[in-house]
Amino acid sequence: MLPPSGDGNEDLGYGNVGGSNLQGIEFETKADLSNYWPDAYAFANYTYQDAESRGDPLPDVPKHKGNIGLNLGITKYLNTNISAFISDSRTRAEDDSRDDSLDMPWQILH
Repeated sequence: MLPPSGDGNEDLGYGNVGGSNLQGIEFETKADLSNYWPDAYAFANYTYQDAESRGDPLPDVPKHKGNIGLNLGITKYLNTNISAFISDSRTRAEDDSRDDSLDMPWQILH
């Protein structure tokens, strides 16, 4: 799947890329912390993916990505959490005109 480049010359949306191959592995864990705080748990996951199209890396698909977080129960019907999404750098499509110098080699979103 390739995202639209946003130059206005194509339909906005995603489409399949012919000849693509995606393989990888995922890990996930969750730790119960309710001995310390009601309904509390920590979680983490990691994904490694090798995505290619005709031997070239698929654009905008990081090889490594993951999430970490903490959830706390406030009341029976209310909880709060904090989490972070961590991603490796991504290759760009050949016709992508965005300036690479503005990109970080990795990113964390929270």
